Amino acid sequence: MSSNIFSSIPSTSNQPSSMEGVEFSSSPPASSPGTSLPTTPSPRPRGTAADFVKVDWTLWGRDEWAKWPGYGRYSGGQDTKAWWQQFGYRVEDRSASRQGNKLKWICADCFARGFKKKSDFCFVCSTGAAIKKHLRQAHGIVAPNEVACGVSSSPLDDQKIARFINADVNNPHDQFLLGKLRGRFSSKGLRILLLDWVTYHNLPFDIVNTERFQRILLYGNPLLDVAHIPSAKTLFRVLESEYRGAVGPVTEILNSARSQIHFSFDGWSSKSYTSFLGINAQFIDRSFVQHRILLGLRPLSGRHNGASLADEVADTLAFWQINDPDKLGYFTLDNATNNDTCMEELAFEHNFSPEERRIRCGPHVINLSVRDLLYGSKRENFAAIVAADGDDQDEDEHIDHAIDEALDGETDHEDVEMQADAVVNPDEDFMSSHPAPEEINETSFREYSQYGAPGMLHNIGLQLRASPQLYEQFRQSQRKESGNDSTLHWVFNNATRWDSDMRMMERALLLRPALNTFFNDVQNRWETESGYESTKPRVLQYRLSAYDWKVIVILVKLLKPFEIATKQLQGNGIPGSRSTCGSFDEYFPVFEILLDHLESAIDGTILEEIEDPVSKEKRDVEVSIFDGLDSKTRKLLKVFIKLGWKKLHKYYNRLTSAAYVGAVVFNPTKKWCLLDRLWSRVPARKSKAWRSEYEAKLLQIWEGYREREVNCEVSASTDEASMDYIERRLARSIAGPPCTQTSLSASSTRGNRGNRKGKLAGAVATVDDEYARYCAEDVVNSHHYRSRPIDWWKTNANRYLRLSLMAVDMLTIPSSSAESERTFSSAGRMMVPLRSRLRREIVAMAQCIRSWSKAGIYTSSLPLLSLSDDHWTDILMSLKETG
Repeated sequence: MSSNIFSSIPSTSNQPSSMEGVEFSSSPPASSPGTSLPTTPSPRPRGTAADFVKVDWTLWGRDEWAKWPGYGRYSGGQDTKAWWQQFGYRVEDRSASRQGNKLKWICADCFARGFKKKSDFCFVCSTGAAIKKHLRQAHGIVAPNEVACGVSSSPLDDQKIARFINADVNNPHDQFLLGKLRGRFSSKGLRILLLDWVTYHNLPFDIVNTERFQRILLYGNPLLDVAHIPSAKTLFRVLESEYRGAVGPVTEILNSARSQIHFSFDGWSSKSYTSFLGINAQFIDRSFVQHRILLGLRPLSGRHNGASLADEVADTLAFWQINDPDKLGYFTLDNATNNDTCMEELAFEHNFSPEERRIRCGPHVINLSVRDLLYGSKRENFAAIVAADGDDQDEDEHIDHAIDEALDGETDHEDVEMQADAVVNPDEDFMSSHPAPEEINETSFREYSQYGAPGMLHNIGLQLRASPQLYEQFRQSQRKESGNDSTLHWVFNNATRWDSDMRMMERALLLRPALNTFFNDVQNRWETESGYESTKPRVLQYRLSAYDWKVIVILVKLLKPFEIATKQLQGNGIPGSRSTCGSFDEYFPVFEILLDHLESAIDGTILEEIEDPVSKEKRDVEVSIFDGLDSKTRKLLKVFIKLGWKKLHKYYNRLTSAAYVGAVVFNPTKKWCLLDRLWSRVPARKSKAWRSEYEAKLLQIWEGYREREVNCEVSASTDEASMDYIERRLARSIAGPPCTQTSLSASSTRGNRGNRKGKLAGAVATVDDEYARYCAEDVVNSHHYRSRPIDWWKTNANRYLRLSLMAVDMLTIPSSSAESERTFSSAGRMMVPLRSRLRREIVAMAQCIRSWSKAGIYTSSLPLLSLSDDHWTDILMSLKETG
């Protein structure tokens, strides 16, 4: 902009008198409360628009530069076109000791007139808000466009406020009112409100820079000026300041954690094709309070192989100073192969066993089993599945023979039961358009996987997603069927989204009448318009018959325990209204329950949860699931069930870490008794002598805890809870007399395991008394400690000074990597495609601040959580006094 801007700025009528009455003190004149003046007397008053000293670099001699150590004339880049640039010098702060923005603006007039308090006329040269405020308040200079609009040079001008509220500035009462109004305004409070608004609704930060948004603020507040509205960069700096202020408290609580710090991490790509690695930590502090926090949302570039992931995780651990081997815990990850490589790299660097510290995400394994149960596996030998021929591994042979016996027992007379049991809807065909094949081979199996009942629901979803017109027809059919305008969306299943297949089938059952109307409407429209086979809508080939719906009902019942188990294991480990909460001691028993469930399903029965209509108490009833199905469908469903069982059993055999069993043992209401009873029911597991293997690993880990020291505090707990789905299944699986040490010893002698028992007794006798004493005690009969085992160890920490450390370390391991998925869900609302320029560091800092504030380990200096209270205006007012 040319230098004639000086001549375009009119001088106000009171300028001559203001020159005479200027005060050379730090106190601003009463008529201009917002004016910033030097704190030390200056040889000359500040210039106004009429006598402003222009930029003159010749004034910067050696002596002047000596007063600004570390500063130099800015030589990089182009000068901006901002109108205020020509009123000052652009310099660069080259001092390595000072962090932050390096480019500064120094007021030319204040510099030339010898003002000494640099903070009054040296500002960060970024958005210009502080610079424009200085020029307006100290020199009476405003932007040219504001001059044209007649904007006052004082943002808190009494005349402006008086006109807004129709007040008399000469009236003492009105003067008091004007003073109160000025006192109600806080620039910091405005920044807080804008930051809260932008982050809560995931809006673009630069929306505060838009002219129309600023008009809204200016129109409703006479106290407000454009200079008061923070820019997007200002909001970014506030976030950065909050993050830097939180690093210290978070590091302190991590270093002082009572338990080991366990981790879960996973990769994610946003819709704007930005990749992140979310790293979460779980631990309990000295007060036995459990925390789940986000340690970092690190940007990923290049190949996401195991070595790259290990480098990112190692850098995060180093940043948070997690370098104590005793504090480094377990890693809960999904089954991706790059995670195996990553664990090997981390184990080599931090000197731990990757097999022991690698925990598999429970819901992820369950989802793999469900997918095989519904759609089959591409890698299985189907001949071996249908008829076991001795090629299976030893651990599978017992179940294979049981399955084959069930398959061989199928007879054709069951078809009569199916006909008698069927209830046909007039709008539905009874026989399936894709019936079960006569002979099960790989080709027919693949075809049924794609066009069976669940496959047809999946294909319906594909057709609805591909055609907006078809989806609108689906919604119209719902309105026609229900008689109101409200509709439900179709649930689209996904191979990686947990329980999505279950939710798809449940929603389809709920919309079954509307689906029949939908197919009728599509059929009628096609027949009316052309009727040619070549133009027939593809979705019509996926119309479900009454028989297909019966299969869907059976599958929903079959998958119900998987849904409950998934929700349990992805819990936060902190019990609420439920008796189970997803803590790690539930992991191993849940797998046992699901294996039992599938093995019973092979025999044609499952346990169904029934609620008493009067008492509302829930109980389990054994029901037959194959009633009404012909022998071909029954046989095929059993093959699918076996596939699901094989997948689940495959990962069950990989639960080799001692922590899986250790968490159960260190629950005082379960101990070894629960595992002994679970394993004694299945010969294939009982013959493995798994207890001796697991206990040997536990004793080896226990050796590392024997010499530790800890100070414990005794705490009392309440004892009331009720059994839920999983607890009832466990109770049914191990039904028998109360489990005491006597019954434990008795169960240990079953299955010709006396020699192992004697060997174990000798091993226990040689170790520290704490472990032997704990195992020798009876299990605790307590509802409270069943779901809160850590409370028991908190109460009994003085009795088990060292064993309590090991117990708490294993009980706090996360059962799933669900916390990473929650982080990605939150970050995804920020990383929409239209915000592709949003820096990844900003996303990471915002998500970390949310996580830490939610965990309560860091109190933000910005009281965003308090703004929902009725007294939010008073909260913002207090900021004016404190900052």
